[in-house]
Amino acid sequence: MVNRGNDFPQCPVGKFDGKGNFQYWRSQMVLFFKIMEYTEVVINGFTDLGDQANLTRDQREELVRNRKKDCRALMYIYRAIDYEVYEKLHLLQHRRRHEIV
Repeated sequence: MVNRGNDFPQCPVGKFDGKGNFQYWRSQMVLFFKIMEYTEVVINGFTDLGDQANLTRDQREELVRNRKKDCRALMYIYRAIDYEVYEKLHLLQHRRRHEIV
């Protein structure tokens, strides 16, 4: 992992192209997220408390940290998948978001 002068080390996991071994790729991503200390947010998510006006200083700081971890983890996932895989995932998310239940 090379730090190029910013907060985002290069992800050492190869790109998932949709054809290879997903479980192997997933295992590498899980390990990378553990190293980066993103696992809690990635696996369990976090409660976005919304309006920060009523939060304590500690709660605001934790919320900001969790939002950053969530966004960074998503960025690493997007960097670690081919564009064609991203397009499929994006289409599925869009369909789920607009489903009538």
